[in-house]
Parts: sequence; C-alpha cells; structure tokens
Amino acid sequence: MNIQVNRSLISAGAGAKTTRGTNLGKRFKQVLHGTKQGTAKQGTVSNSDRLLGRLNSLELGRLQVDRVMKEALSGRRFNPGELLALQAGIYRLNTELELAAKVVESSNAAVKRTLSTEV
Repeated sequence: MNIQVNRSLISAGAGAKTTRGTNLGKRFKQVLHGTKQGTAKQGTVSNSDRLLGRLNSLELGRLQVDRVMKEALSGRRFNPGELLALQAGIYRLNTELELAAKVVESSNAAVKRTLSTEV
C-alpha cells in the first residue's frame, strides 16, 4: 500500500491560529488548505474523489485476482517469480481492504455518536 503525506497540508495546519486572530471567521477547511473564503485551490482533489479512487483501486485488484484464479483453474502453470508477485499483490490488496473496513467502521461509529447526541 502506498501512503503519501502531503507536507503542505501539515504545514498549513500547523500555522493556523486557534485563538482570536487573523483566521477568525474563516472555515476550518479554508485555514487548513490556505484558501480564501469562497475560492478553491486549483489542482486539489476532494475527499470524495480520493475515496472513489481507493474503491476503484480495490475493485481493480479484485478483478486481477479473479483473472489469475481463472488462469490457474484452467491449468496454467506459474513460475516462482509470478507466484511471489501474486502473493505480494494479494497481501497489498488485503491490507488496503482491511484499512477501508476500518475507515468505514470508524465513520459508522462517528455517525452513530452524532445521531445519538442530545442537543
């Protein structure tokens, strides 16, 4: 699994003021990303696009495993290098799937907590 940290987001978040200051009245997301109110940074990817990309990645991995399984069931012989690559690919896919399941679980728990909060 490939995890990349966007250092500009970390530095923008670290510089945001949490007390009364120049960032008062701005939305948290605007302060975090360093955008002005009502404008969006060009070239940014929304969270929904990232989620959709991850789901597409999982689906492509599943399709690749299905294809290899069909080849194996049809009698194709794999050399040790191909088997090792297959094992590594399935391990990566499994790790991504476990991570996605944890994200869904925590999101579900957060929604439940929010809905059960009395106002």
